[in-house]
Amino acid sequence: MPTIAIRLDPTALTNPDVDLRSLLPDLIATASNGAVSDEGYDYDDDHRLVIYMATSHVAAAIEAVRVVVESQRPLGKRPCSGRRGFRSG
Repeated sequence: MPTIAIRLDPTALTNPDVDLRSLLPDLIATASNGAVSDEGYDYDDDHRLVIYMATSHVAAAIEAVRVVVESQRPLGKRPCSGRRGFRSG
C-alpha cells in the first residue's frame, strides 16, 4: 500500500505542539472518508516532524491533505504556512 509523508517544520509554526502528530492524521483520515490511515511519525535529519499515512487511493489522500492543511486550524495552528508541495509517485 502506498505511503504519503507530511513534513512539518516546527520553526514555521506558531507555538508548535506535538499533539499535531496525532490530531492532524485524524483530521486527514476523516476528510478522506477513511481512504487514508495513520502509519505513525518520525523526525527527519533536520528535526522536522514527518507524519506517515497509508492509502490505496493516492489522489484522494493528497486531496484530503490539501483540504486539511488549507482549511483547518488544529489546536489554533495553521499546519502549513509557507511553501507546500504535493507529489505522488
